[in-house]
Amino acid sequence: MGQGQLLHWEEYLDLIRKTNKDNDCWLMLLRAALDIYNGKLIGLSGIPDHKETREKMLREQMKNLLRQNIDSCIKEFQEGACVSTKTLRVALEFCIRVNALDHLFGELFLMFAEAGMEQRFFENLEPFILSGKFKQTKVPKKILVRLIEYYRQKDVELLEKVLLNLNLSKYRNILEVRHICETEFLTSALIHILTNLFDSDNEVRRLRLTILNI
Repeated sequence: MGQGQLLHWEEYLDLIRKTNKDNDCWLMLLRAALDIYNGKLIGLSGIPDHKETREKMLREQMKNLLRQNIDSCIKEFQEGACVSTKTLRVALEFCIRVNALDHLFGELFLMFAEAGMEQRFFENLEPFILSGKFKQTKVPKKILVRLIEYYRQKDVELLEKVLLNLNLSKYRNILEVRHICETEFLTSALIHILTNLFDSDNEVRRLRLTILNI
């Protein structure tokens, strides 16, 4: 790089990688990458100023960066090393912040599930669900089924809070969810389903009677 020439953003990340060899290097990489993605880092070349242009250009590269680091994390777990809660939380937050939800519920979920970490994946997803991050997001059916069953076994009151913060409008198993709400006496979730997901007046009246009998 010549004198006075700006460092390219990819070179900047490579520099972090080369100068930090400790276990938290990948965390520093993801945090720096998020700052680049969000336009918070200035003085680097190759980064468009326009938000939508920048995010569109960087999104796939951010996914690749995440994949590389999570692969390392999973490898450590499989070799018997302890994977911290911070590791999972940062990975999830990274996906959400860069709007890589297809990756979050695709390859990333499979990586953790295949490594026997599905429960910890759901545990670390919980604060994002309860804060409403997924109210406008369609969670894939196969994950939603397992997520609901996980919370049903863990804590039905928490399951109710989760259901109130998920988008169930296109979930084909909504009748099963309604049955769970009736069986577990999840009144608030049942009212939510009643008022938002059913159009039939007869169905509404029948569910109101069900609620009154709970």
